[in-house]
Amino acid sequence: MEALQGGTADHLLPCTASNTETCQIVSELVTWNKLLRGSRFEIREDPETCNQLCVTNSTTAPPMEEIFDTEQWPQYQKLLEWLLTTHRCIGSVSLRLSSMEDTSPSLLRAVCQNRWIKTLSIADIKTTAAAAVVDILPCLTSIEKLHLTPEEIPPDVFVAPVSTLLEASACLSSLHVSGKFAQGGTIDMLFTGLLRKPTLAELHFQDLSVHGDAYPQPVKEYLGSTTSLKVLSVTTRTPSMQMAVLEGVLENGSIEKLSLDLFRGTEEIMPLVSRVIKTKRAIRILNISRSVPVPPAEPSVYDCLVLPLIENDTLQEVGVPFYIFHSATGSALLRALPAKENLKMVRITSTCRTPQLHWLCAELKRSGAEEKVSLEGYSLTMDIRFLHCKAFSMANLSFAEYERKLAALVRLPNCQHLKMIAIYTKN
Repeated sequence: MEALQGGTADHLLPCTASNTETCQIVSELVTWNKLLRGSRFEIREDPETCNQLCVTNSTTAPPMEEIFDTEQWPQYQKLLEWLLTTHRCIGSVSLRLSSMEDTSPSLLRAVCQNRWIKTLSIADIKTTAAAAVVDILPCLTSIEKLHLTPEEIPPDVFVAPVSTLLEASACLSSLHVSGKFAQGGTIDMLFTGLLRKPTLAELHFQDLSVHGDAYPQPVKEYLGSTTSLKVLSVTTRTPSMQMAVLEGVLENGSIEKLSLDLFRGTEEIMPLVSRVIKTKRAIRILNISRSVPVPPAEPSVYDCLVLPLIENDTLQEVGVPFYIFHSATGSALLRALPAKENLKMVRITSTCRTPQLHWLCAELKRSGAEEKVSLEGYSLTMDIRFLHCKAFSMANLSFAEYERKLAALVRLPNCQHLKMIAIYTKN
C-alpha cells in the first residue's frame, strides 16, 4: 500500500493515445500495477487491439483474499474510476463482481462513460450485484463485444436489459452469454430481440439449456433469417434446443464458423448435422467434437457424417468426436485427407482407451494424414509409445515411472511435432 500513499497524483497523467500512438502510461505499467496491487486489478496491453490497454481483475497475483486491502479500497476505487473515465487507451475491461463487494455500480458507471471501451466482460455476477448490471446494460451503446457470466443466478434476469441494448446499440457485434436459463419464455424474448438486431456478427451461448421440452421457435427463426451472423457457438444438452439450432442453421447462408458443443449422438440430431455439412458451403470451421452416442444409439450414428465431410470442398477446419472412427467408414475420411486441399486440420477429441488410440495412430500413419490431424484431450501421460505420432502436440510425462521418463527424453529430439512437454520431478 506504500506505493499508493506515496504520490498517486504523480501518475495521474492525461491520456496521450491516438490512432497511431500508445498512451504514455504504457511505459509505466509496472508502476501502475504496483499501485493497484491491493485492489485485485491490473492493467495489461491488449493483444487483440492496437495501441490499447485492458483493465482486468488480476489473475497473476497471489490469492485475492491475501492481497485485497479493504481499508484502502476507496482510494483504489477512485483511481480506477479516474482511469476508466479519462483514458481512451482503455479498450477492454474485465470485471469479476464477486470480488468487488458493493462497489460494482460505480465502476460499471465509469465504464459506461468511456466510449472508447469496446469489449466488456462481466463475470461472477452474484445476486447482490445483479441489479447494478441490469441498470447499466441498456446504456452500454458503445460496447462492441459483451460477455455476461452469472454465478448464482440464471441469465434470465438480464434478458430484458440486453434486449433493450440490442435495439438501442448500433455498435454491438458480439454477444457471449453463459448460464442455464430457468424459463423458456426468456429465451424466446432474447431471440425475438435478436431478430431486431441485423448487425450482430458473433453469438456465443455457454449452456443454452432450459427446463422443459418446448420447441424454441424464435431460435430457429432468428438463425434462419439473419444475414449478418458469421460466428455461432452453442453449448446445450436440451434436445429441442439442439433441433431448433440445427434447423435454423440449415436455413442460414451467412455463418462461417459453427460450434455445436455437447450435441447428442442420436438418430435425430446427427442426420441434421450431416445435412449442414452437405449443404452449408459458407461454413469454413465446424466443431462437433464433444458429442457422445446416446443409448440406444451406437457409434454408427456418426457414419452419416463421413461421406459429407469427404465430399465437402469448402471446410477448412473441423472438430469431430473419436466415435466417428469406430469402423472402416471413419477410416475412409482419414484416407481422403491427404488429397483434400481445402481441409487443413481435423481435430479429434481423443478420450478413447489405449487400444483404440493405438489403432488410430497406426491408421493415421498408413493414410499419411498425421500432419492434418490433431488429437486433443489426450496428453500422453503414461504411454510413450505414441510420442512418434505427429497428431499429438503435448506430452505430459509428470506421472510416468522414472524409466519411462528417461526413455521419453531419449526420444524427444525426434519429436519436433510436440509443442508442449510437462515433466514434474520430486526433489
